[in-house]
Amino acid sequence: MLHRLLEVAPRRKVGSYRHPPVARLILTLFGVMLIVLLPRTWWWGHVAAVGAVLLIARILRIPWPWLGLRLLALEPIAVGSALLMLLQPNGVMIFLGTVLKSTSCLVCLLLLSATTSFNDILRALARLRVPG
Repeated sequence: MLHRLLEVAPRRKVGSYRHPPVARLILTLFGVMLIVLLPRTWWWGHVAAVGAVLLIARILRIPWPWLGLRLLALEPIAVGSALLMLLQPNGVMIFLGTVLKSTSCLVCLLLLSATTSFNDILRALARLRVPG
């Protein structure tokens, strides 16, 4: 299974692949910030965000097994950090909202990593003068 995790997503010349890495990075950060800033009580907003992210993955033709395996590898981090929310009053709802938000953000970042090489991300950050 480890060799499946190390596979690189096939790069195709469709959709986002033709856009510059800076634009992809900014759109990803915008999407993550939008998901993070959604209030916990707006369940329909979260469902719409998850649907939009999955639609983008479909449009970009990202293989579902590739996306699923990486999400499965990263999900314990999201669930582990959200487990602390169970200790609060009304903790189950807070836990579910936190897991939903963190999973949506992880999928956004996985889409960025599937469409942009690491060197391109570093060049885009340098072009945006981040950090510094």
